[in-house]
Parts: sequence; structure tokens; C-alpha cells
Amino acid sequence: TPYAELLNTHIFQPLGMSNSTLKIEEAGQNLVQGLDAGGNETEAWDMGVFEGAGAILSSTMDLSTFVKAHFEENDDALSLATSPTFLVNDNLRIGLGWHILKSDSGQDLYWHNGGTGGYSASVFMMPNEKKAVIVLSNVSAFHPLVSRIDELGFELIKLQNQP
Repeated sequence: TPYAELLNTHIFQPLGMSNSTLKIEEAGQNLVQGLDAGGNETEAWDMGVFEGAGAILSSTMDLSTFVKAHFEENDDALSLATSPTFLVNDNLRIGLGWHILKSDSGQDLYWHNGGTGGYSASVFMMPNEKKAVIVLSNVSAFHPLVSRIDELGFELIKLQNQP
């Protein structure tokens, strides 16, 4: 089964993620102009056979829906994706699609980021606390200051944990 069809059948359609696609032409005018490492306009990448490595085009609304689905206690693929499969060290485990860190409050913090030549994204979630931060940017993954996107997300999720 093609990757796009699997995403549509098992994630996008069941969750009502109508603004998520792998096809640039379907994103249309909703797609913000991407910027390369120098800040110049650049086209969105056509990932071709590497679409599983970063071809999803989405919105904060759809990603919020996706994250909220992780907040439900179900025995489904989402809970499988958040189960640790590899131990890096005492502070970092890897799940099927998530880096799992310990937050300052001792709760599991799930994080994943990615980027292309014109865009970067980071998603942070704490399902036990029903908190999340989603950062979508039109800054290239090759920009010298791109790490600040992750820093922003970590700071925002940390702020959510303060009384």
C-alpha cells in the first residue's frame, strides 16, 4: 500500500485531518512560502521515494488533532508509537516516531522535529498532562539558527508546567 494511502486511511481521515497531505498541489495557497538557509524564497521539496522522511504538509490545527489523539488512553497504533523501543541513556528513549525525554516534573515528554530546505517543525507533547506545543516555521532546516525553533518549543512546554 502506498505511504500516502496508509496515512490517509489510518491517520488523516479517521482523525479528520483535512489540511494534511503529501501533495504540494493539495496544500495550495495554505502553504506558507519556504525560505532557504539564506532567507531567500525556495520551493517546497518534492520528497519522491523519501516521502516517509518528511513529505507531510500539515497545519497547526491538524497537528493539534493528532497530538490530542495521543492524550486518549487507547490500545492502538498511537500508543504503540509512544512506547519506548530503544534506550539511549537515562534521560532519552526512542519510540516509533518519538524521542522520549523526562521533563523537569518527571513526566514523559515526547518530541519530534524535522525540516527541509524551506521549512522546520517541532512537536512536543506530554500526554499525561494533556499539554503540547507545536512550532511550524518557514525557516530552512539548514539555517544557522534553526536550533532556536527546538529551543523555543522546549521553553514553551516548560512554561506550561509552571503553576
